Amino acid sequence: TDNNIFRVKGIPVYGCIPAVFTQDEISSVHNVDEQLRIVSLYEGINVYTKLCFNIKDIVIKAK
Repeated sequence: TDNNIFRVKGIPVYGCIPAVFTQDEISSVHNVDEQLRIVSLYEGINVYTKLCFNIKDIVIKAK
């Protein structure tokens, strides 16, 4: 995965994909014809957006 670039440099990383995949999509990962439904893309964007705002709020409260 893309995270391997960081791992080989000794940088710890976490990987998550906030989407529900069909079996066909899972089978297509890292292949020439990789696929993802548009609805899954938008759901993933929403998850990451909420995560970023939650992290921001935690940092502000910690100050």
